[in-house]
Amino acid sequence: MARAPARRAPAAPTAQSQVVRRARILRAAAQLGATRGYDGVQMQDVAKKAGVALGTLYRYFPSKTQLFLAVMAEEVFDRAPDGRHHQGAERRGDVADLLIGWTKRFTQRPRLALVMVQSTLAAYANQSAEARGMDLLAAPDILGRLGIDRPSEEDLGKVRLLTYAWWGIVIARLSGHLTQAQAEAHIRMGAALVLAPMREPV
Repeated sequence: MARAPARRAPAAPTAQSQVVRRARILRAAAQLGATRGYDGVQMQDVAKKAGVALGTLYRYFPSKTQLFLAVMAEEVFDRAPDGRHHQGAERRGDVADLLIGWTKRFTQRPRLALVMVQSTLAAYANQSAEARGMDLLAAPDILGRLGIDRPSEEDLGKVRLLTYAWWGIVIARLSGHLTQAQAEAHIRMGAALVLAPMREPV
């Protein structure tokens, strides 16, 4: 069977059965990625483990990069509870707590984490639509903890800067250059520095 073009946008599930099927694919990909690494995962193996046809897999995820970007969204970013716990400067602590939680989830399966990092780099190298949207993938949760419903361009710029800093900390943690305690300290410092002049919500 011919592969679908890699640059095609993934199909979005609509029926409940499709939602369940997509979730099964993501679980299968995460399990395989955590044991085999990026190069060791073949799309046909993911389809077989998920119990779907290869064409179905490619309809939802036209490339392996898109598949593991979706795994990352599910495994790391899609589990944060809504949180507006504090007011004023303490909101920066809420953001730091959020990023620390993401870091722990990101690094709990190091081999899968490297797969997700490799997929992210591939998306940027290909200048794909997914890469253009990834800069603000974390924005809704961060802005939610800051209590900002209508962000300005400056707000979004600071979220990007904080997200870039967080990515660097994650890479350092995965490579063993930082302990978890050091990573958490850097995250708290970064949130305090980047968000210090952040406006209060109106």
